[in-house]
Amino acid sequence: RCFGTFKRVCIENPPTEAFTLGGASNSVITEMPGNCAATTIDSTVASSCVLVGSSVTIDGSLTASGGLPLVVVATDGELIVEELFDVSSRRGAERRGAGANPTGACNGATVATEAAGGAGGSFGGKGGTGGRGVASNEPAAAPTSAFPDQLRGGCPGNLGGRPTNAIAVGSGGGAIWLISTVGITINGTINASGAGGSGADGDVVLDRGGAGGGSGGMIILDAPTITIAQDGVVLAAGGGGGGGNAGILTGDDGENPDPGDPGTPAPGGLGNL
Repeated sequence: RCFGTFKRVCIENPPTEAFTLGGASNSVITEMPGNCAATTIDSTVASSCVLVGSSVTIDGSLTASGGLPLVVVATDGELIVEELFDVSSRRGAERRGAGANPTGACNGATVATEAAGGAGGSFGGKGGTGGRGVASNEPAAAPTSAFPDQLRGGCPGNLGGRPTNAIAVGSGGGAIWLISTVGITINGTINASGAGGSGADGDVVLDRGGAGGGSGGMIILDAPTITIAQDGVVLAAGGGGGGGNAGILTGDDGENPDPGDPGTPAPGGLGNL
């Protein structure tokens, strides 16, 4: 009844049937009642939404969002990801990946001085330092974060200098833990990346800094054997920072990481005069 080596997840009523997820419009909201199995998770693991089957196949695009991380358990068979399993946060779609921006687990948000750019979110490692606003400004300081000992999503970026209410920092990526007693095969893509930060609003009087991008999230693959196909992708990258402004035009938004090009960092937004 209990599974996993990172921590232990105990299933109250282990399933006897295979579980298939996915489809063009299929999604999981982790806080929704009835979406998750009844489980007991090691006390050092934050509350999570658990999906379970005797074996599990992700055979179409599947997104997971909401305040809780996602755990998927195959109790006595393989867990196979054939298409896109997406727990990322997205700027533009304004989606927060499952378990992203965990309360109390990230350093408090800071605002850059003057018109400096906001720092990127940190998770395990240090986020990117925000850009310099003017020659006399120090770059915005980047926060630090301890390596996680529990399943949790990534951290948001920080605000640029002189922010407005319309500016949004990039959310951190979501968290997913895949467990199989037999093996995990990734033929498709798992994406737990953070979102890009907003560009600064234009202002004819004040220069403003763009918002920082969110950190990547957390992916755990927990099985006796793990196979990633040649074109399989497992990605938890940070979002690009937003561009600043020095005039009436708004800075460009930072980009979301592209799972189709996992080796290229998400570009930051261009500043505008």
